[in-house]
Amino acid sequence: MKLLRVLQEMQVRPVGSTKAHPVDVRVIAATNRDLDRSIADGRFRQDLYYRLNVVRVSLPQLRTRREDIPALVNHFLRRYNRRFRRDVKGITQDAPAALAAYDFPGNVRELENVIERAFAMGAREQITLTDLPVLGTASVPAVAAPASGSVPRWLTSRRT
Repeated sequence: MKLLRVLQEMQVRPVGSTKAHPVDVRVIAATNRDLDRSIADGRFRQDLYYRLNVVRVSLPQLRTRREDIPALVNHFLRRYNRRFRRDVKGITQDAPAALAAYDFPGNVRELENVIERAFAMGAREQITLTDLPVLGTASVPAVAAPASGSVPRWLTSRRT
């Protein structure tokens, strides 16, 4: 495996080159799979696992640490206010209970998508419960394309 070789030898050889170049890299990898089971089942290389597993950080699922939701929501509000050049100040009083009651099978990434979707759907001063998709159901309302084919500038601005 080429990644394992790079990690072991700390050098790469570009395609078509005969000379290897030294590299000084750190790899940060994440997974939601049980790697110990994957190794036992032969679906993940044990030697690669031991190369990558220098510092292991286990982060529980969001559903088991609901107390983190308000801080994460505030973080995503700041992020999307900057990105979309908006000034959404927070969420209404009924929204936190709905967010805390939802299990977030997609973890933090799903929570972020919920907040981004509220911005994209036009949340104003505060995100209300009606700005959020129906949490806990499989369906999320689809957005029809604008008749003129144009997309508002704030929706396409991807500044980070």
